[in-house]
Amino acid sequence: MHNGQVLAPGPGHSPKDRSLSVKLDPAAPDGFVVHSFAGDDDLKAKDYVRGKCGLGAFKPNGNHKAIDINPLASTRPVLDDATIAAALAAIKTIPQQPQGTIVKTYDYTDSDGTLLYQVCRLEPKNFRQRRPDGTGGWIWDAGERRVLYRLPVLMNFPDATVFVTEGEKDADRLAEQGHCATTVASGKWTEECVKALAGHDVLILEDNDEAGRKRARDAAEALHGTAKTIRIVQLPGLPEKGDVSDWLDADSHNADRLAQVCFATPLWQQSAAEKKPNTFIKLTYFEELAEVKPKPWLIKGVIARGETSSWIAPPGKGKSALLIDLSVHLANGKDWRGYRTKARCGVVYFAIERVDLAKRRLTAHKRRDNLPILPIAVAGQVIDLMDRNCANSIITAIEEAEQHFRCGVGLAVIDTYPKGIAAGGGDENQARDQNIVLANLRRVLDRLPIHIAGIGHPGKDETRGERGSNARLADVDVQVQISGDTIRTATIKKANDQPEGTLTSFCLEAFEFGLDEDGDPFRTFILKEEVLDSGGTVQQNLSNKQKLALGALIEVTLSYGQDAPREYDLPQGVKVVSAEQWKTELFRQNILDKDARNPRARYSELRNSLRTKFLIGVRDDWVWLSQREPRA
Repeated sequence: MHNGQVLAPGPGHSPKDRSLSVKLDPAAPDGFVVHSFAGDDDLKAKDYVRGKCGLGAFKPNGNHKAIDINPLASTRPVLDDATIAAALAAIKTIPQQPQGTIVKTYDYTDSDGTLLYQVCRLEPKNFRQRRPDGTGGWIWDAGERRVLYRLPVLMNFPDATVFVTEGEKDADRLAEQGHCATTVASGKWTEECVKALAGHDVLILEDNDEAGRKRARDAAEALHGTAKTIRIVQLPGLPEKGDVSDWLDADSHNADRLAQVCFATPLWQQSAAEKKPNTFIKLTYFEELAEVKPKPWLIKGVIARGETSSWIAPPGKGKSALLIDLSVHLANGKDWRGYRTKARCGVVYFAIERVDLAKRRLTAHKRRDNLPILPIAVAGQVIDLMDRNCANSIITAIEEAEQHFRCGVGLAVIDTYPKGIAAGGGDENQARDQNIVLANLRRVLDRLPIHIAGIGHPGKDETRGERGSNARLADVDVQVQISGDTIRTATIKKANDQPEGTLTSFCLEAFEFGLDEDGDPFRTFILKEEVLDSGGTVQQNLSNKQKLALGALIEVTLSYGQDAPREYDLPQGVKVVSAEQWKTELFRQNILDKDARNPRARYSELRNSLRTKFLIGVRDDWVWLSQREPRA
């Protein structure tokens, strides 16, 4: 507010726009006057402000009642500075159009002619993009999908030579002369744009400035390997900053010479300088192998950076609830169900389905556990995991979350993974489609040091593991399957370099939010805090030292575990370690004091207490994490 005047976005303008002036005027019918510097209709603008102030539209038939803002006129409502400022603050949140007058629009449609978005030329000279909002208005961006300009025409001529220009005006100019011409908005070549020119001879007309030369090179590199042939054409005698329209205007004979000039241009070949360097494929030679770095665990023995995992169970078995519980502990830097959390880090939960359920569960944890603000973000949009560009979308979302959290993200959860395949028309039963998605997720891991956990489902025969092509099983580093009814058990079915077997057992409990509008309980289900063993016995009676000792055994097993002697007849996947290795780790972590009196007795006491609870197995000089059912 300055001198009784507020500058704000006008109706339909961008949030940054300040083309609408609202000024307090006691003599005005409503107590204020408006003026649009962008030429908008003043009555429409005034009704827009009245609506934000909670008033009806202006009625010129005499029923309109003026509102006096004179503070001395106490018998009538007053619109003061604060009232108008508060009302106009709401205006800024509405998607708005840019400042300027639209002088030309260029439609981008799908192959059937349905409008997807427009490029608008404005005066003063500027270009902006917008798309229909479905209600007769506009959203001022192009959206996710990008297509070629004049796409329906191109589809009708699959063998045509295609001119690629820098802008829509030039493409239209060539089309008027009977040529097949196109461009892309803002020079953004998506996979769909590139595929539309597969098999075509392409003539890229270069504008005569540095920006034009760069866009021509970018177009050629994008189309390389897809188009049949590519030529970058530098039109002779083109003035500085000139384009093909300028060239055609300069000489009436140039229209007839265009094809001759273009095909006299040599085919474009990607030069050594233009080829993308191979340095992104880093080689490590055998002679360079030296010290091995420890695995970058997020939660020791569960998930690590740079890897993927699959968490599968039939509907209603608690797989999403389990991942929510894990996410909360990781984001809070708290150990999870007896496994050590190495460091606090952020989590982005991509809820491709049931986003509201994910939010309810997180809210339930927040209230039940009295949690502080945690670095967790939830995304509710459908993600097409078949689209190569999804990697960039996921990375952008994670980087945005990191800026908000002011800490790094360590875990991304995709709930559910199969829905992301279906979103792109893929089939989870097809190895080809699975491998496309898996490659896209690996592109994310190539750029971000995170773990990606995908939630999925088993087939009708749960013993056969995850539903669909086994390409998924071959790719993931860890697969966890959940089974059971009242007591659910999460079992590691596959792991590259960590023990297989029971991960944890748990129960769900209802968290009551209160009553809904019908007076019925409003609740959601989350994991009980109690940690259960494989038989459902609560492990809450373990002492802190016993819990730490189990954690130490897990860590030693991960580092030094080996197959048990055959005569031990242990379940497949169970690894054993020597008692000396475990004892050394207990001393190293100060769980046992090696300088205390009779440390061997203290070790034996701790070992036997865990053995009698059937949490570890002991035989000869070997120790292992037990998977036996405990005694009642």
